[in-house]
Amino acid sequence: MMPGGGKPLDLESKTIVVTGATSGIGRATALGLAKLGSRLILVGRDAGRAEETLAEIRDLTGRSDVEVVRGDFARLAEVRRVAGELVARTEAIHVLVNNAGVTMLKRTTTVDGFETTFAVNHLAYFLLTGLLLPRLRAAVPA
Repeated sequence: MMPGGGKPLDLESKTIVVTGATSGIGRATALGLAKLGSRLILVGRDAGRAEETLAEIRDLTGRSDVEVVRGDFARLAEVRRVAGELVARTEAIHVLVNNAGVTMLKRTTTVDGFETTFAVNHLAYFLLTGLLLPRLRAAVPA
């Protein structure tokens, strides 16, 4: 039972997208979700870390069906491309974990002219979620 007497979430056969899934909290989240029988799509910027995360998930769970979409959320064109790829790969997205993020110690700007932390941690998610709304709505309650 869940707190408040609710039913536990049944994530078996659901599609879950985790951004920032190749390190830190995102990686731990992806590893935990991989054990629940969901279709898992990881979004990450670094190809090497994505492969390491896939290998770890396979080693710990025996699952080989986890997918990766690479994309850099500091570029809004990449966010649009990632969203397009996710839309093409899915009919519904049941869970979207917007986890990718950066903390810049010095002020930098993206190729789009936005301050990097704001662009990655806020604008990218606003855009990604908006572009994925049809797939999220198809999975109500997402």
